[in-house]
Amino acid sequence: MKTQQFTVIKLPLKKILEQDCNVTLTDDEQNEYLVEQADSLLFDQILRLRGNDSHHISELILIVAKKNAAKVQNLKHHYPKQEKQLRAVLDHGFFYNGRRYMRFGKSASQGKAGITAFVSEDIFEELFRITQMDIPVTECVISKYEAQRCLLFSSCTIIKDYIPNIIIIGEYEKVLKDQYVRYVVQKQKEITDKET
Repeated sequence: MKTQQFTVIKLPLKKILEQDCNVTLTDDEQNEYLVEQADSLLFDQILRLRGNDSHHISELILIVAKKNAAKVQNLKHHYPKQEKQLRAVLDHGFFYNGRRYMRFGKSASQGKAGITAFVSEDIFEELFRITQMDIPVTECVISKYEAQRCLLFSSCTIIKDYIPNIIIIGEYEKVLKDQYVRYVVQKQKEITDKET
């Protein structure tokens, strides 16, 4: 089965900062920034929330903000300003053709490439809730939490309208009589070295 391809906008951070976080592009200008992405659970959820099928995912924009070590060393006085602007975009989002986009997250591979995904504000809350499977998170290791939550960025083949056979079994108990069971227990033990 062939994986479906979608197009998304992939903008450099510089483009957003040039237009003071209020980017306006015509269709022809936008075509310069379109990239193809394989199908994923994220795209499937966006299409479900949207309610119609399309090969362009307008609700998601990828932002590229990769650090360039050589540039940083040569332009040290410019770097703190760009970092401050990047933090503002990450915290408050940006506007693209009149629509607000907010930071959604990044997969591990996107993090290495300096890419962060932003999602349209109108579906942000519901999509975020879906990625957490409606379970509130009170304590976590942020890097592990984001990597786990953003696994839905991974490409996969979606099988439409597939309903698996699911069997639900109530409480079940079985007593195993006269069985020798080996298991591990945690207990403190003092060991003495015979030579010393």
